[in-house]
Amino acid sequence: MTEISAVIIEDEIPVAKSLETLLSFNENIAFKGMAHDIDSGEELIRNVNPNIVFCDIQLGKNATGFDLIERFENPKFKLVFVTAYNEYAIKAFKYNAIDYLLKPIDQEELEVSIERAKKQIQENDAENQLKSLMEMMTQKNDQPKKLLFKTSEQIRAVDLQDIIRLESESNYTSVYLKDGTNIPLAKRKKNQLFDLLEKL
Repeated sequence: MTEISAVIIEDEIPVAKSLETLLSFNENIAFKGMAHDIDSGEELIRNVNPNIVFCDIQLGKNATGFDLIERFENPKFKLVFVTAYNEYAIKAFKYNAIDYLLKPIDQEELEVSIERAKKQIQENDAENQLKSLMEMMTQKNDQPKKLLFKTSEQIRAVDLQDIIRLESESNYTSVYLKDGTNIPLAKRKKNQLFDLLEKL
């Protein structure tokens, strides 16, 4: 994943605009919108389905970001709370927030939060991909046998009959396919996926 979608839930418009500007400095962030209260925040999140939600804790006089998050039974987004009050820190992490940023927001701290979110999103993607591949490999059918190759970006399942040859040089191996493409592989120890497959 290279692009991460993000929304801002913040009742102070100047603060929200400032955070939007800071996010614009990160080329991996796709800003999808902002909301200024709980109801519009919920609508925005459900419509956009963002990867990250930057949420103020104090949303108006009688509402909080905690109230908003409780409207999502099983949130898929990564949550970063933003607030001027550090006394909410412990409670924020009870809501599975990946980070807690104090206003005024520091650019470096924001970048750390984004990288933390990106890492967790990638880990979730890899876990889902692993489950799909495991289901495919355990199915009893007459489909061509496949080999799994892990590149720096993904895990690819390739029909055995589509492989022409493998060439190795230094620390890299290239898998050449019938369609003219090749898969570059870095030599490494057996990864978790292959360990699991050996147990099938």
